[in-house]
Amino acid sequence: MILLYAGRRSGSADFPDANVEFVAEQIGQVLGGLRPRRIIGSAAAGADLLALRAAEELDIPAAAVIVGDRDSFRESSVADKGPDWVRRYDHQVERLEVEELALQDSASESYRSVTRRIAERGEALLKPNEALVVLAVSAPRKEEDHTEDLAEHAVGKNRLLLRIDPALSRADRPKAFVAMPFGEKPYPDRNWRLFEADLSYQRVMLPALIDGGYRPIRADTDALLEIIDHTMLREINGAEVMLVDLAMLNANVMWELGLRHAWRRSGTVLLAPEWVKHPFDVRRVPILPYRRSARRIRDADAVAAISMLQEVLRDVPEKRVDSPVFANVNALADVVLPDPPETEGDGAGDFLEQCTVAGDLGDVDELLDLAERIRESGELTAVARSALLEQVGLRLIPLARYEEARGILGPLAAADSTLARRRLQEQYAHVLIRSGAEDRLDEAEVLLKALRERYGRAGETLGLLGSAAKARVEAAAKAGEAPPAVALDRAIRAYRRGLEADPGDYYPGINAVALLRLRGQRWGGTEKDLAEARELLPVVRFVAARSQPGGGDVWALLTVAECALHAYLLDGGDAKLEETTETYTKAAGDVEPQQLSSASRQLKLMRDAGDPPEVIDPLLELFERD
Repeated sequence: MILLYAGRRSGSADFPDANVEFVAEQIGQVLGGLRPRRIIGSAAAGADLLALRAAEELDIPAAAVIVGDRDSFRESSVADKGPDWVRRYDHQVERLEVEELALQDSASESYRSVTRRIAERGEALLKPNEALVVLAVSAPRKEEDHTEDLAEHAVGKNRLLLRIDPALSRADRPKAFVAMPFGEKPYPDRNWRLFEADLSYQRVMLPALIDGGYRPIRADTDALLEIIDHTMLREINGAEVMLVDLAMLNANVMWELGLRHAWRRSGTVLLAPEWVKHPFDVRRVPILPYRRSARRIRDADAVAAISMLQEVLRDVPEKRVDSPVFANVNALADVVLPDPPETEGDGAGDFLEQCTVAGDLGDVDELLDLAERIRESGELTAVARSALLEQVGLRLIPLARYEEARGILGPLAAADSTLARRRLQEQYAHVLIRSGAEDRLDEAEVLLKALRERYGRAGETLGLLGSAAKARVEAAAKAGEAPPAVALDRAIRAYRRGLEADPGDYYPGINAVALLRLRGQRWGGTEKDLAEARELLPVVRFVAARSQPGGGDVWALLTVAECALHAYLLDGGDAKLEETTETYTKAAGDVEPQQLSSASRQLKLMRDAGDPPEVIDPLLELFERD
């Protein structure tokens, strides 16, 4: 995706200085959600420099087009707004690719030349099946100006146009509560090991809601069930819009939807991936379909879904009845919940919104500061404090801040002495494993064995047990040593049992194959290990191939590639090596950071164990990034 931006300069009624940080926050949310490959715009004080700052913080490549040289542009478009803007400008132009255009006969013609060049560069950069999006930080205007010229280019070329009105403060924008699955979850009904639920929020709902003039708020309902009386009910009841994603038809989301339909006659919008079978309860309610796979929403599908939501959200202020309760029962009035008693306090709603924004922006410092303020707040009950801290800890995990997540989730896990909060405990075990420290691996294994005793042989728990033992194997291989036999045996046993517990999950299966083969070939194993690897290999390949029809699931594609690699290393064959290279190459062309890290880590384990470098190194090069 390529994103072109333009917008108002600050310091006027169209963009008051008081709104600068709020506008910056919204720009960052849009960029962080869409994750464009590159952004292009200009560098004037105001929206332009805020977009460039957001791109820098999100590590998104950017380019700027200006008229005149850098010094003259600073004087004409930055300096009058004060030294802070000048410092921002100087910082950005030092790090950016800046294209300087010749001055035209008039200021308006100069601005038009910049707009034309921004549009030309954006269109020229597009790859096949890639989308171009225009972000206009401005309310619509009839008169001609730089921002509206770019907006008109989007409309004329049938490109997605998103807007942020910088005249609106935070208080001017109503809340939109998002009810949906949270994080990465298994999806057994579709044979997916992991369904990345957050992707629908990031690439579809978040941009559409900000464009519609709303402040998105969402919560992990698994963590917030304990404070349902304090926060969730009030957000469900009071939000101007409630956006409900039925992707997994999970009970919490359906329960929240039922409450909303009972309380509010309008302002509830339902959407679901097109493959979801609509349950009887909501079959007569309009449900907006969108396209996605387990871990990806293609550009064209994201643009189509956002455009669809834009149309629906424009109708929300009309107060059309969308609740089946109000449509079928006469004389009902909307329910308005009373304020909580003063003695209870209710700061949780503000903290929840702050957590949503900080997570959207990937702002680790803000999340850690928020955790401290939650701990110190005198307004929160103990259960509210615990649930909100869990929200913060969970937000840190996808940012790979495992040590900070451990510090927040650890006391919460320890307080859950009966292991009633299974997901919390598994997430805590996950961050312990990712830390790699010996004592934390011990702690993770003790915890996971306790979860296994309480809940039985669940695939997720067994997979984590395998990962804990495998971390010891990887550390030994990296040091050039034979792995501890006990750890290797534990890892293989846990992964095999994980596959038995959930035959549709290829993740434990491919790890079992890898470790069995390596033990048999590199670490003093026997022919029995190799026979078991050969026996498992077609099973894992079948499950992975079935999980990615059309090649949409990169995790599954990586697994198919690794299956081909193990088949070659077990029995040779030029055709198998050719398939290995072709499949890894295809997966590498579409890989995301977490997938890149996982693929590299697995290949490095094989190389460290002694697999032929002439086979492994060319595959590793596919996943190297600057």
